[in-house]
Amino acid sequence: MLFNNFTMAEGDPVDSIDEDGSNYEISGVDSDGDSSDDFLDENAQLSEDSDDSSDSSGIEEEDSLISAIENRKEVQQTKPSPIKSDDLFTDISFHPSCEIIAMSCLSGNIEIHSYSIEENVLKGSIEAHTKSCRAIEFSTDGRTLYSVGQDKNVIYSDIETLDITMFINKAHHGPLTALCVPDEHVLVTGCEEGVMKMWDTRDTKYTVLKAHDAQDYISCITCKDSYKIACSSGDGTLGTYDLRAKRRLHYSAPIKSDLTCCTSAHYDRQVVCGSMMGKYIFFNWEDASEPSGTYKPRVKSPINCVLQVSDNLVLSGCQDGNIRAYHFFPHKLVGLVGHHTLTVEKLDVSHDGALVASLSPDPIVKFWDISYLEGFDVTSAEKCKGEDAANLPSSEFDDRKSFFSDLL
Repeated sequence: MLFNNFTMAEGDPVDSIDEDGSNYEISGVDSDGDSSDDFLDENAQLSEDSDDSSDSSGIEEEDSLISAIENRKEVQQTKPSPIKSDDLFTDISFHPSCEIIAMSCLSGNIEIHSYSIEENVLKGSIEAHTKSCRAIEFSTDGRTLYSVGQDKNVIYSDIETLDITMFINKAHHGPLTALCVPDEHVLVTGCEEGVMKMWDTRDTKYTVLKAHDAQDYISCITCKDSYKIACSSGDGTLGTYDLRAKRRLHYSAPIKSDLTCCTSAHYDRQVVCGSMMGKYIFFNWEDASEPSGTYKPRVKSPINCVLQVSDNLVLSGCQDGNIRAYHFFPHKLVGLVGHHTLTVEKLDVSHDGALVASLSPDPIVKFWDISYLEGFDVTSAEKCKGEDAANLPSSEFDDRKSFFSDLL
């Protein structure tokens, strides 16, 4: 039957009415005296108008959605696009004063790129090592790029001509794993056998300092005040050295996990180390013979790299593909800076502190705008309800609520 909600006026002609008064048919004219055909035609027209209005509303909603997505893209375009390669990247290093980034490769080559929000440009490559290039670092003036590799060599490359200017042949007995440039004329290297060596970049015939305290590979070397260094090792130990006095300061007892990385933290009073257990181990620069504390995040993903971006803020690249920002002293997870599909192997910060680059075996190097972390105050931050609850503005993943707010 048609028009189930139709109400008859008194005296309307009908053909039949059911006994319960619920079903009826209309014939002849309607309650206003119009013919039923005209009445149906009028309602059909109204239905078409309604469909047109619905289609128009749907188009407007679709246009709003597209507009919101486009606006979102424009807002988020505050960082360079990712850099990809056919080779597998192994390390990254930002130039100390220019928009240039270097990437070492598994093949032994080094790629030099200029970066910007508009485009990234490959400036050239250096055939530096015969085997895998494992670590790279710019000199303090940015003119020279140092690199170490599985071939046991240390290479000096000119950043302007992209030529090799000097090299230390067979610098270690074992393949090199770590590199640090504390000062203009100082270079520190570490190898798989646990040996640390200090070099004068002006005369590489002899080592200035050599130490074989670690029983496993040197995983990372960090510096403080250009004359103190700390070396983490796969045997779970940390050693600190005075480069001016050319002596060891302290060497810690081993913990039950690889120390995979280290960086300075808490106004350069502490060394924070990442571990395979997913815990952070703290040591005092003044006395690193014993850990001064530990921090156990709820998500215990192995920590591959740590990077200091301010006095108390440290970024960590984890095996689960997340880049997490932590505030130490007091200890607090700030949130997720970014994400990779695969594990995060390396991190570095640009010369102006606004960008962080991350390396994953995808192979891909991604950039993250961390300018919002400037002046971060842990006391004013919202409490994080879960370890992965807070996606920071640089993250590629936003809360659904924040995205659809553009549609309101």
